[in-house]
Amino acid sequence: MKIITSPYQFFNTNKIPTPKTLEDKPKNRMLNIPTEFWIRSGYGESNISPLSSFDKALIKAEIGHINLVPYSSIIPRFARYIEDNINIFPGSETGVIIASQTGIKNDIIISGLAVGVCRDYYVVYETHEKNKNISMVHDNLVKAVKEAIKERGGNPKELLVILEQKEVNSNYGTIVSAIIFNPVSYL
Repeated sequence: MKIITSPYQFFNTNKIPTPKTLEDKPKNRMLNIPTEFWIRSGYGESNISPLSSFDKALIKAEIGHINLVPYSSIIPRFARYIEDNINIFPGSETGVIIASQTGIKNDIIISGLAVGVCRDYYVVYETHEKNKNISMVHDNLVKAVKEAIKERGGNPKELLVILEQKEVNSNYGTIVSAIIFNPVSYL
């Protein structure tokens, strides 16, 4: 199996066919289905509180101005990866798959995401650890997402793995990794 660290490369080589006609699209219009997303990470430190370090991490990830609605682990087949941030109006709400880890001075903190293809959608696993070996965290994350894909009847061939690690130098530090869905591109 191949591990990829570039979202652009992963989503361009692992394209899931999009519907060719409106008849192929889901009939249930009661649910919102995102069609665009991007990936960001950020790190923040604070001597005041863990919440302040989390807020700073969101700002560095360029999502500190929006309300985040947590999603579990699925990117729909219609969704398209975009590299650029979308200009989202402050206070808007949008879906995210997010991993975050907070630590105190001298802690080594890790957050990350792994994405794999399962039939006609992407499966995402997130991880967040403190004072662990990043290689071990990587290996466990890869095993977990592979198992999730197999459980859904898929065969993992390539995975996108994004891991961030930082040492906390202030009283508190937080690292976040997120998949952000464009709130204006839902079906």
